[in-house]
Amino acid sequence: RPGDGLILCERHPADQQRLRAAFAGDPLVGVHWRDGYEAPQSLMPPAQRRGLVLMDPSFELPGEFARLTQALVTIRRRWSGAVVAVWYPIIEREPSRGFLQGLKDLNAPVLCAELGVRPYRGSTGLHGAGMVIVNPPWGSAQALSELLPELLARLRVAAPGETRLEWLVPES
Repeated sequence: RPGDGLILCERHPADQQRLRAAFAGDPLVGVHWRDGYEAPQSLMPPAQRRGLVLMDPSFELPGEFARLTQALVTIRRRWSGAVVAVWYPIIEREPSRGFLQGLKDLNAPVLCAELGVRPYRGSTGLHGAGMVIVNPPWGSAQALSELLPELLARLRVAAPGETRLEWLVPES
């Protein structure tokens, strides 16, 4: 919408340069060289009451799920009305399960959507990906219930895949 702003946090130098070039001269877009986990503490809440926080961690460092959980707690404390969407990989099942279990204490509706393109047990590597949405917009669950099977049908590799859509914390 006109007047909406965008704040981007990027630590990778080449990606940050591309973002700066793409949004050069746009006064509504700020590109920050900082760890996205610092943003909730330093950049929130914005002046707008409504907004979306999209987190796409690299998952290259140990402890990413713990850092994500802490960031979500901070976002909820500082900007409780934000819609927060967090992407995560499913490489090994147990770390993501522990992360999801910890989100049940956020005191907000939490919707989990997963797309597995390979069986979760077995070979090493990326088995799928998930997205957690805190304070999901109305209709998100219905839209995802239709989109996930379609995505699976289009992305399936050799092995059978699976989808999952679950309210970790139901809407009240």
